[in-house]
Order: sequence, then C-alpha cells, then structure tokens
Amino acid sequence: MGEHRGRVRAHEDMGRDAEVAAAVAEAIEPALPDIARDWAERMHSVFSDDSPALRLTTEQYATGMADMLRLIVARMKDRRAPEPFERLETLTQRAYAAGLDAADFNRAWILLEECLLDVVRKQHASGDPWPGCVLVRGEIDALRLKVNELYADITQRELRRSEERHRQLLRYASDAIITVDPATGQIISANLRTEALTGYSGDELRGMSLARLWPDRERRFARQLFETMASAGSQSAQAVPLTRQDGSTVPVDVSASVIDVGDGPIGLAILHDVSERVELERQRRIQAAELERRVQERTAQLAWLTSLNESIIQSMPSPMLVLDTDLRILRADEKCLAEWQVGAEEVEGKNVVEVFPGEVLEQQGLLEAIHHVASDGGSRQFDGVRWPSPDERKKLLNFRIRRVENGDAGQIILLWDDVTAVAERTYGLSLLYEIGQAMQRTRNMDRLLHAILTCLTAGPAIGLGLNRAFLLLIDENAEQLEGRMAVGPVSAEDAHRIWSDVAEVHKSLRDFLDADDALDTDHMPLHELVTKMRFRLQDGEQFITEALATRQPIVMSDARADPRVSQEFVDLLGCNEFVAVPLTAQDEPLGVIIADNLYSGRPITEEDLQLLGMFSAQAGIALANAAAYRDLELGTAELQATLEQLNMAQESLVRAQQLAAVGKMAARVAHEIRNPLTTVGGFARSILRDPTDRENAQQGSKIIVEELDRLEQILDNLLYVARPRTVAFGMSDINEIVTDTYQLLRDDFDGETWRLELALAPDLPPTLADARQLKQAFLNLAKNAAEAMPEGGQLTIRTWRDDATVAVAFSDTGVGLSSDVGDEIFELFFSTRAVGSGIGLFVTRQIVEEHGGSIQAANNPDVGATFTVHLPIREGP
Repeated sequence: MGEHRGRVRAHEDMGRDAEVAAAVAEAIEPALPDIARDWAERMHSVFSDDSPALRLTTEQYATGMADMLRLIVARMKDRRAPEPFERLETLTQRAYAAGLDAADFNRAWILLEECLLDVVRKQHASGDPWPGCVLVRGEIDALRLKVNELYADITQRELRRSEERHRQLLRYASDAIITVDPATGQIISANLRTEALTGYSGDELRGMSLARLWPDRERRFARQLFETMASAGSQSAQAVPLTRQDGSTVPVDVSASVIDVGDGPIGLAILHDVSERVELERQRRIQAAELERRVQERTAQLAWLTSLNESIIQSMPSPMLVLDTDLRILRADEKCLAEWQVGAEEVEGKNVVEVFPGEVLEQQGLLEAIHHVASDGGSRQFDGVRWPSPDERKKLLNFRIRRVENGDAGQIILLWDDVTAVAERTYGLSLLYEIGQAMQRTRNMDRLLHAILTCLTAGPAIGLGLNRAFLLLIDENAEQLEGRMAVGPVSAEDAHRIWSDVAEVHKSLRDFLDADDALDTDHMPLHELVTKMRFRLQDGEQFITEALATRQPIVMSDARADPRVSQEFVDLLGCNEFVAVPLTAQDEPLGVIIADNLYSGRPITEEDLQLLGMFSAQAGIALANAAAYRDLELGTAELQATLEQLNMAQESLVRAQQLAAVGKMAARVAHEIRNPLTTVGGFARSILRDPTDRENAQQGSKIIVEELDRLEQILDNLLYVARPRTVAFGMSDINEIVTDTYQLLRDDFDGETWRLELALAPDLPPTLADARQLKQAFLNLAKNAAEAMPEGGQLTIRTWRDDATVAVAFSDTGVGLSSDVGDEIFELFFSTRAVGSGIGLFVTRQIVEEHGGSIQAANNPDVGATFTVHLPIREGP
C-alpha cells in the first residue's frame, strides 16, 4: 500500500514535470504497434490456451487497446486531453462479456504496463529511466483502479439482472419447481406451473408437506425424497403419480437435490408433467403388441421364405464380376475365382475381353450388350451361352448384365449361372417322356421288349446312350430268369457307325422307333449270347436277386472283384462294369435289364442311375400293360364265344316264352269265348227246332245278342292290348279328368245299389298327360271296383298332392283282395273272379307307366280295397 502511494506521489511529481511527460510520450508513441504485439505474445505465454484472457488478443479488442494507448500518450503530452475512462469502460464490458474475471484483467494490465516500461527503459538505456517509469506506472495504476470500479459496477448490475432473470425463469418455467426446507420437508415456494399442475394456490402450497403431493401407495417414494434432501443428496424418478387437489393423479418425472444458497441449504424439486409421454408410451406398447402379433403371424412364413431363398442361393450359385464402364474388372467374387481356379490378382484390373474366351463374347452379341449396358444402363439377359470345356462337354451358361450407380461412377454387375446340369436333366426327363409314350403305343410284347432295349442303347442324341442291353424275364413258374432279348453293336466300329447313322437320320426317339417297325428283330447279333443267360431265382447271381429285392439299379463297377458276381457271368458278358436294372409293376418283379458301356468305356454315373430308375418304372408298367392287354385279348375272345352261346340260349328261351305266352293267351281266349259261344249255339239251336215259338225265339235272340256283345268286348280288350297306342301328351288338369270320368259313371252308379263320391284336392298343379288315356285307366279302375261289390257298395275317388306327384285313389267297400295276391293282379289275363277277363288292370298299369307313374293295390283297414295311382308333376315342353 505504501509502495502504491509512493508511485502516486511520484506520478504527480512527474505530471508536474511537463517536459518529462512529453519526452516519455514521444518515446512511446512510435512503438505502439510493437507494444501491442509484445503484449499479445506475453498474454499467450502467461494464460492457457482455453483461458478467456486470450480473447483479448482478437483484432477487435486489440484495436480498442491501441486507442487506449494513444489516449494515454495524448494525456502524457497534454494534461488537458480527456481521460480515457469512457474507452476503458467499453474495454471492460468486452472483457466481462468474454468471461474474464477482475484478477485476470489486472494481470493483463500488468503485462501491458511491463511492455510500456520496457520501451521506456530502452529509450533511456544510457540515462536514468526512473522518471518515465514512474509516469507510466502512475497512468496504468489510475486505469487499473478505474477498471476495478467498473468491474464492481458491472458485476452488481449483472448480478441483479441475473437474479431477476432467474426469478422470472423459475416463476414462468414450463416445469413445476418447488423449494423445500430439508429439515422439515415443508414447501417454501412454488412457481406458477406447480399451481397449475397440483391445483393448489401458492399460498396453499407454502408450508404444506411435500409428501402430501403423492398418494398413499407412493409414501415410500416421498419418504426417500425427504431423506435425500435431509442428507443433501440428489434423486430422480420417472413417471411417479402426483396427487392433485381434486384427488386425481398425473404422472411426473421428479428430480430432487439440495443446493447451498449462502445462508443455508435448500431443497429443490423439479416436476415435469409426462402425461403425454405416458399416453404415447401406452399407445406405443399397444402398437408394439399389435406389431409383435403380426410379426409372430408371419414368422413361420418369413422363416420359410428365408430358408427357401437360402436354399435357392446354395443350389444355384452365381459367380459375379464387377466391371467399370471401361469393362475393367474391379472385383471377382469367391465363386468366380474358385470356378476359374485363379487368384484375385490374376483377373482384377484386366479388361473382360482378356479373361473371357472370344467365342463366348461373340455368342448372341454378348460383348456388344455389355458395352450397351455400360453406356446406357438397364439390364440384359442371355440364356444358353456355350462355354468351351477341355473335356468337350457341352457347358451352358445363363448371363445377366445390369448397371448400378455408385456415386458419380457407374458399375456393371455380370452374373452367370451354370445350367448345364439343368439342361441335361431336362433332356433326360423329356427323353423319359418320349420313352414312356413310345412304350405306351406298343402292345405287341416282342415289339415292346425290343423298344425297351432300343431306348437304353440308342445314341445320346435320342436315347440313354448305353452300348448294350440284355433283357431277362421271370418265367411263368417264377422259378428262374430267362434271357429273352438283347440289343447292341458287336464291336466299337459297329457302335460308332450305327449311332452316327441314327443321329443323322432320326431327330427323335419316336422317329427311330417308328422307323424301327421295318427292322428284322429275328436277326439280332446278341441273340445267341442272351439265350445263354438263365439263372435260378433261389441260387442264381447274387447281384440279380439283390436288384430284384431292393427294386433299385445296382452298378457293378469292378465285377471281377465283386463277390456278388460269378466269374462265369463276367466271362459270358465280357465286361467288367455293368448295371442291373430291375423291372417291376405294382411292386411285383418282372425281370432284369443288364446294360454296359463295353465299347465307349464311359463310366455309369449317378445321373445314369436316376434316369435308369425312372425308366425301369415306366418299362415295368408298359410290360404289365402289354401282358394285361394280351390277357385281355384272350379273355375277350373267350367272352365273345360265351356271349354268342348266351345269345343263342336267350333266343331259344325267348322263343319258348313267346310260345308259352301264345299258348296261355290262346287258352284264355278260348276259355273266354267258349262260354258265350256255347250259350249262343244252344239258344240258336232251340230257335231252329221251333221257329214258330215266338216267345222262345225273342228270349233266345235277346240272350244271343247279349253274348255277342260280350264277345265283342273280349275282342276289343284283346285288340287294345295287342295294337300299338299313340299317346298325345298335353297340359292336363287331373281333377278335370276325374270329374269327366265321374260323369261317365253316374249312369252305372244309380245311387241306390252303388254310390259314387268325389273328394278332390283344390289347386292341384297341371301336369303333362294324355287325358284320353288316363280317363280310360280311371274307367277301368271304377269298373273293377263295381265288380268287387256284387251286392252294392260305395266307391270314393280322392285326389291330393304327394311331394312331386299327384295321387288319385279309388277306394271301394267290396270283398277286398286275397292275401296271396300281390303285383300279379296287374298281369295280363290274371283275375280272381269267374267273370273277369284279366285285361283291364293290365291295360291300366300300362297307361300309368307310360305316363312315368306307378300304381299300387292294397286292402282297406276295415272293408274293401284301394287302388292308388301316382303321376309325376311335369311341365310342358
């Protein structure tokens, strides 16, 4: 303090010395830019890089500091110059805004003072610099004092402003803010949001226990909250239910802590309303549950699709190249490198024409298409591109080309699939189809056997391509296998010549088999060899019995070393590798085909076995069908002979029945006619004996006329049965037909001896019928009823609808039907009465059946019988 006062006095002394002040000012003024740079460097050396003090070296602040230095120099030259306090206040405001506290600001001024003093000392290196130093220090001290005053004023103003801002922020904050006495847990203050959230006023909240804001079930949380504040700790919780004044609850996030405000600790609780968040969370959980349900519903399908896609990818590998637009290879995948058996460095960076064979790129314009996709985009696909192979195997590829954009540069994806196996498989299946069709067309057993062997040995262009095939069939006693037929060349030259000629002449297996109809199958080169092949099923060749037992083809790849093959058979066949293919139908063994590649030497592959297995199944069915067809032809011939015998017997029987019917009819007619004729003859002779007896003649003539009428009626009935009838169908009302019949019967039923009643159902539907024929049938039934009532009685005719028919019933009170009489009552000439002709009911049934109906007769429960006719309800054409 004493040193400071000494500096002030020295400064005043120096101030009175105008000459000294002017000299110091003149020494400082030219060095002001150097002083500013020196001051900035010292600031960087004293303060750390992240200190707010370094913000004083910015261009804006440095400009203000230079103005300050010029004002100091001006005052040192002339005390009448204005004090730089206004400029100093601006600099102080900037320093405060930069976050610089008073101590660091003083350190900055001390550094400035040192920079000024260094200049003064340098200017007075040969003399005493003390007077100038005292003058500079005085000026600087005056400025530092003013800075401290300014910092105090600024701090107070900012503090008051900050307190007001905090009060406003707390009062109008969007969250509820509560201050609490940590010792008692009572609320000290609460903002407006707290009042809105809880429903209590500020006066009601002040002094209230903080625990009252939580329901009873949350007392534990309230106690933990109070204990936290009492121990000056902090706590937070989410979605805690807050009790409002009206008893409702609202979820809030709680953050509680204890702060020291100078005069003691105070608890601070911040409550944030999360109602919307809780509701959104609830909705999210509902949606998540629904989404989970949908996901679970599709899990199996997605898993299946994923498995399917993976299976497709694994079963159909696609090598891939990535090219740039200049067709340079950017990347080759592992499948491509493995297929070509090269390393990545051997292909990447090269042009596609350097790695692909030229004959491949020229096919179908493949190279041109790659250029087109590289320049214009899009995609292209090429199927069946042939790829050269060292073993001359036909290798087919499907190419796919597509351009993809990668930033500003386009890239070409080149994929290909080896479809050789698929093509071969397709060819094999189509060949099997042709084989099956060919065998199905062949019914002759020998031709079928020859077709089967031909299918096996035809060249690769049209058949399975084996060299020789031997067919052995099980004999009728199922005891041994017998060689039946063989097809194939007798030498390698013969094989090459035959199948070359076949490939040139015949384009398909069907062409070959159709042309083969002209071949002489009796002269086969291998016929003598196959006839020597005979094996008992019990103790024959083991490989044959094994093939028949397993129903699967068996390959003997080294027959001489295989214990299942006898040495005699190997010598007979003359081949060390062959295949045995069983022939079965409906799981019953038929025989075995033995085939080999004696001349080509081509191994029998797994693919060959699969095709042979499918082929043998078709061949077995074809053989079984041919055998069945042969048996059917034999059976048909036997049946034809039997049928002819049956027809002859039937014709004899019909003739006998006809003769019997004619005899029966003649006897019945003779019986019916004899009685009237006898009566006529008797009375005629009586009149002839005495023509003068007028009374006898009149009575006899009357009887003769009656008997003649009876004879005419018998003849009419016979003619009605014998002559064909024409039926004229039309829409008819059954009730109307019954009514017309009733009118015709009224004269016969006089109302005293015989009574006639009608019971007709109303609204019967019209039906298709011949009214004249039905009227005749109904008259026959009525007369039959009258004959059943010789002493008189009642006939009732009823109609009604019975489902899809109209029913008409004739019920009498006569003698009824005999118990031993059934449907034979409707047969021709059948009658139980002495005077009956047995024709009326027969004709009636014929009429009813011609209308598609039926008739039944039955005794009534009490007395008499009922005849019921059912006629179908049919609409007109």
